Amino acid sequence: MRSYRFSLKTLLFAAVFIALSVALWETNRNVDRLRQDLSATRQKNRELQAELGRFSEVDRNLIQAVRVYTPQDDLRRYRLFLPIDRKYRLYIAHGHVPADGLPPTATLTNLTRRWTTSSSPCEPGEFTLDVNMEQVDNDWTIRASRLTGKRAHTKSNLAEFNDWLNDRRAWWFDSTVGEKVITSPKDQPLILFCLRRAVVTELGDEYAVGAPQGPADGIIIWIE
Repeated sequence: MRSYRFSLKTLLFAAVFIALSVALWETNRNVDRLRQDLSATRQKNRELQAELGRFSEVDRNLIQAVRVYTPQDDLRRYRLFLPIDRKYRLYIAHGHVPADGLPPTATLTNLTRRWTTSSSPCEPGEFTLDVNMEQVDNDWTIRASRLTGKRAHTKSNLAEFNDWLNDRRAWWFDSTVGEKVITSPKDQPLILFCLRRAVVTELGDEYAVGAPQGPADGIIIWIE
């Protein structure tokens, strides 16, 4: 019977080789796990960025806005960028909203019986803004809340519109800010939110809804 002999040096070399192999295997396994975790983290970050509507590229000389999806019917969320070399205000007005554009300044200042307007300073930069339609003690209100940066809230009572706001069929949104980024010159007002009273026609057990023609009762929010 043939016997095998190993020197102590050979045994030590084999032990070191095995130990290094095990260490290398464990390291590779940890690296693979870290790569998987990093990939999952990046994916989650992309999802969060999408939820917040962050801009992939920001033109520092333009106002930029995009609507961010939310599952709530009465909440509209926007991501905005305002150039930092100007001062801005956020306006909420409700009354007889024109079919296109902002109500004339004279209307806001002189015909106060037809218009209610509130405003607050709006710090420039990139931020998220929530616009909530809320029913409190059977009266409707609208609230604009800045969620990031210098937080601010602007609120207005809409009790005069309770009759048609209670009928969701009459809610007609006209805002041009949707789920694709839009841009606007920094010296021009940007309309974020426009809700006007639609024309609801009853047809027996059915009904038809049409866009309001010309000025109509409504609420408008803009920045300038």
